[in-house]
Amino acid sequence: MMFKKLIVCALLALPVSFSYANVTKSQSGHKDHKTSQQGMSQDAQFLDSFSTHHREGIEMAKLAESKATDPELKRMASKMLKDQTLELEQMKQWRENYSDIQSEEARPQMDMSDLQSASGSEFDKKFAEKMVQHHRDGVELAKNMSPTLKNEKIKSFAEKSITKQNEEIKQLRVIAQRSGKQS
Repeated sequence: MMFKKLIVCALLALPVSFSYANVTKSQSGHKDHKTSQQGMSQDAQFLDSFSTHHREGIEMAKLAESKATDPELKRMASKMLKDQTLELEQMKQWRENYSDIQSEEARPQMDMSDLQSASGSEFDKKFAEKMVQHHRDGVELAKNMSPTLKNEKIKSFAEKSITKQNEEIKQLRVIAQRSGKQS
């Protein structure tokens, strides 16, 4: 009888010990998974935010293609439109790798009514100033999120975007100054 109780106790304890071992294993495995999920989440969040940023930039560049009077600004807007459209497509492809992570809610649309109602050198100046601020926001977003990105291609894209948008900010400031003198 004592032997039977011992076996029953051993059998009852067995699932508990396996369960404890699995929980311990699962917890350490889960932490690793959670860390990689968190990293993937940061990558997805960056892609969502920067895609929205690029869609706004594309919308602004389209306005400048049709309304800008400064030839350099028109060329720059055409290049931004081309580059950001290609980059947006690349971000969409990368984002497909994170389809299990839901997209963040879209931020409010940028108000472009001042650009839509402006014309001539007034448009050029307003566009340049607004795009400078838009690029600053993009640079800040990329700088803040770059250290947390796990995918090396996305991280490299973010870092290159910082450089590229800073270069465009310099060009836009010159155009804004020149356009301000023409008003």
